[in-house]
Amino acid sequence: MSHKTLNLDLAKTPILKSIVYGRIGDEDMQTVTVNITSRDTPVDLTGFTITFEGITSGGQTKVFDVDGISSTATGLKAGKFDYTFPNMAFAVAGNYEIAYFSIVKGDKRDTTGEFDIIVDGNADIDAPLAETIITEYNKLVKELHQITDKYISDSDAKFADLNKKIADLQTKITQYQNTVKNTADTAVSTINTTKDSAVSTVNSTASSAVKTINDALEEFKKGDFYTKAEADAKFATGQSLTDLSTKVIANKGNLASGTDLDNVIDIGTYRIGGLTGGTDIINVPSERSGITIYAYLTVNGTTTSVV
Repeated sequence: MSHKTLNLDLAKTPILKSIVYGRIGDEDMQTVTVNITSRDTPVDLTGFTITFEGITSGGQTKVFDVDGISSTATGLKAGKFDYTFPNMAFAVAGNYEIAYFSIVKGDKRDTTGEFDIIVDGNADIDAPLAETIITEYNKLVKELHQITDKYISDSDAKFADLNKKIADLQTKITQYQNTVKNTADTAVSTINTTKDSAVSTVNSTASSAVKTINDALEEFKKGDFYTKAEADAKFATGQSLTDLSTKVIANKGNLASGTDLDNVIDIGTYRIGGLTGGTDIINVPSERSGITIYAYLTVNGTTTSVV
């Protein structure tokens, strides 16, 4: 493993370039120590993202690498770090078109002066073709994949939980539907039973009533009733009902004050309008004596007797 120190300045003042040598196929064995200054003053690299940026011979490969950077807090404070070149940095034989380091913090970016990289060939005719490597980009892609995988994993778990909740809810809905159906069936059965009982009771009652009426009609038919002629012959006395029906009890008007009721013998109806019993009207019932009387007196009878 070779080790080299590179002194690079952000001012990019033209000085004798440092040279790094490698060979196609070298892998993680080329490490350099880098000191970064600004006009010969060490630069505090704390919080900066440090990237190796280079273009291989003929522009065949572009290398943007942050994974090879290693340092300590003390080293960064002094502007010092180590860098190990990746395998693909030595994938193309020849001199690099350009090579340098960049430092970035927030929206601030600066770059060092250039240094040379010379890559020698090897005897392996099956060496891999050169390709662009951008480790910072690859890290972001890897992180994005990890986030995506985690999201998918979490989504699968949430989806499974949601499916379980839906299944539980469906089970409860089915149970509820069965409960409602059983309750409804019971209610319908009760209603039908009550209806049948009521119809039976009504039919029984109606049949009983009809029988009672029919029995009464039969008894009525069997009855031994008098005809009008038979009734007249059996119950009429010296005066027939026809003769009595012609008698009219006439309105005789008001009785005068001083009238003796025993002397009122003409058949008819008399009005007693506010006369005092025992004073204005004589021979009234004893409980009416001394009481103002409003009443009607009816006299009826025959030519031989008066009531």
